[in-house]
Amino acid sequence: MLTVNYVDDDDELMRIYDRAGVTGANTSGINAVLFDDDEGVGVCKMVLRDEGILIVSFNVAKDKAEDPSVSDFFFRTILFKLSMSEVNILIAPDDRLEKFGFKKQGDLMVVAARDVVFPSSCGGNHQIDN
Repeated sequence: MLTVNYVDDDDELMRIYDRAGVTGANTSGINAVLFDDDEGVGVCKMVLRDEGILIVSFNVAKDKAEDPSVSDFFFRTILFKLSMSEVNILIAPDDRLEKFGFKKQGDLMVVAARDVVFPSSCGGNHQIDN
């Protein structure tokens, strides 16, 4: 079962970063970890800034990332957890983020956590316009 939890143990984080293909990672900041059962297979590093929370990196182990639904689940879970707060979410530009409500702002893409959109990834969640 896939779950996401925050981890602050440096030794555990280094093992997870290595598993996700990131060597020599700096574990400072907020680290959300994707677990497949009890095995850490992905990590998302975030740091607080004056203007909001910056998603610095997002990595999933190569064998798990081959299934796009795993990375999608992880990213949506991060956004959902952040959407419970009153912060802005900042991330490096990527056109795929627009569907979640991110807008280009300077060198980053930004969305207020309360304004995050969770579009259907299976295409089955459509609103009917009258």
